Amino acid sequence: TAAPVEGEAVAEYAMDCLSYNETTRDWRVHAGLDLAAEAGTEVKAAADGEVYTVYDDPEMGMTVVIRHEDGYTTHYSSLADEVAVKAGDKVTLGQTIGTVGNTALMESALPDHVCFRVTLDGEIIDPAEFLN
Repeated sequence: TAAPVEGEAVAEYAMDCLSYNETTRDWRVHAGLDLAAEAGTEVKAAADGEVYTVYDDPEMGMTVVIRHEDGYTTHYSSLADEVAVKAGDKVTLGQTIGTVGNTALMESALPDHVCFRVTLDGEIIDPAEFLN
C-alpha cells in the first residue's frame, strides 16, 4: 500500500478524540487523514482494487471510493471535479484516480489537500493501520 499523495498531514485521524475544525470552528471527530498537496497533484490508488463509486459529496466534495481485498475500502475526497476513473474500473496500486482539488466545504479553511479515509468491513479505521 502507499499514501495517495506525498504531503504533510494537515489534519490527523481522530475518531477517539475531538479535533478542532478550522472551517466549522468547532470540535469534532475526524474520520480521515488530510494530506496537503498542491491543487492538480495526481492522487493515486493506495492499493489494487475496484472503483465502487464516484460522487460529489455535499460536505466532502468530489469523492472516489475503491473496494479492496479483505474487506477494506479507501475513500479519497476533496478531489478536483474531473476524476480519471468511474465505478467498475479496476485500479492498481499507484494508478492515478484524480487530482487534488479543494472541493470539501467542511474543510475549506485547510490548504489544498486530499482527505483519505479507510474502512474495514464497514467500520472506520485509522488510515495509518491500512498504510502499514
